[in-house]
This record gives sequence, C-alpha cells and structure tokens, in this order.
Amino acid sequence: MSPVVPLTLHVLCQVVSCHVTPAALLACEPCWNWWDHSGSIDTPTCKLSGVTCGSDGVTVTTLNMGERVMMGRLPAAFGNLTGLTMLDFHSNKLSGTLHAEWSGLGKLEYLDLHSNQLTGPLPRDWSKGMKRISVL
Repeated sequence: MSPVVPLTLHVLCQVVSCHVTPAALLACEPCWNWWDHSGSIDTPTCKLSGVTCGSDGVTVTTLNMGERVMMGRLPAAFGNLTGLTMLDFHSNKLSGTLHAEWSGLGKLEYLDLHSNQLTGPLPRDWSKGMKRISVL
C-alpha cells in the first residue's frame, strides 16, 4: 500500500511536528503543492524532514532529500520556490527530464541530482537565471 499525504496538509495549523516520508510526498505531483505561488509553504511543512525554511518560517531555503529511495518525477513547480539556496535529491530513483521552469531559482547555490535516472540535457534557460550555482 502506498503512503498517501492528504492534500489538505495546510489546514493542520496546530501541528508542532510531523513525519511524512519523502517517498509519500513524491507519490503524486499534486502532493508537491505545499507552497503558494510566492515560493512559501505553511509552517507545518517547514517542519518536515529535509525541508528548511528561512527566518520568516515560511520561505523554503533548502530541500535536502538525498538517499531516500524516492521515485517519480521532480515537479516543474519547484521553480516557484525562488528562495531555494540548496536542492539535493541525490541517490534516489527519480526519472524524467529537468525543467526550464527552474531557471528562476536565482538564489540556488547548490544542486545535486546525481545517481538518479534523469534524462535529457540541462535546460538552456538555466544559464540565464541560475547565476549563483557553485556546486552542480
């Protein structure tokens, strides 16, 4: 049986901590909709393992999901997380291609996607918007 994350996770305003496996979050793309279009997510999600938020408590700054046996495709909507400085999904079983929509991640300094099953070239638009990357 696959783990399921309720799409209404954002209504759990009184949650102090919560453990949701990254595999459950990657089970379907709608489950990735934890954030609004400003690149922020609600406070309970900031407490999830592997997610770090800025001092405001809502802006996602790191997604550290390496070595978690995650399967599926990374969502194009990660491009909305414009506060990201680190995106690490190394050593999983992720597939698909990389998204041009991520070119807006202008604060991203560290991107690690090695040891997955990703295909295709790096999107050309990345060179325009991702100017701070020092580790790729």
